[in-house]
This record gives sequence, structure tokens and C-alpha cells, in this order.
Amino acid sequence: MPLGTNIKLVRHARGLGLTELAHAAGISASHLSLIENGRRSPSVTVLRSIAQHLRVPSNVLLWEPSSAEQEALALNPQGIGCLLHALYGILSELSIRTDIT
Repeated sequence: MPLGTNIKLVRHARGLGLTELAHAAGISASHLSLIENGRRSPSVTVLRSIAQHLRVPSNVLLWEPSSAEQEALALNPQGIGCLLHALYGILSELSIRTDIT
């Protein structure tokens, strides 16, 4: 899953709108839309700002499935649900941790 897809998934999981996250991260909504749709790559500074406002480490946004997971998805496209479930699990764990600190 590309970076933009991960940003969009986390943004939705956090209940944030595109414009809301873009404003908080200091970029335009159109810029964030381009990032989420894989048409533009964010600078390190922008990536850190997005991650900070999503309350996740940057590496969560950079996560990509392993080659074995990619092969499984190619054979079973519905398997993406399992990967999304795993990502949501990670987000839930991070939410618990960030709420404590």
C-alpha cells in the first residue's frame, strides 16, 4: 500500500476531513489530495507534520506489505481487508499509547 493510501486510511480512522488535516499540517487541501492519490510525494517535513497531526509515527504511514503479502493479495484481492484490519489494529494500539502519554 502506498504512502498516500496509508495517510488516507489513518485520516479516516481518526475522523479527520481532508481540509482539516491539510490545514493542521500547513499544506493546501489540493496538495494533500495529490499526496493521498499518489501523484505527489511529501517532503520529510510535510510527512512529519502529517504524522504528528494524525498522532502516529511516520513509519506507520510508510508501511508497505511484504512481498509475500503482495503475492497473497495478487491471488486474492479480497485479502486487502485482512491487511487493513491489521493496520487498524496497529492504529488502535497506538491510540491507546498516545492517549496515555
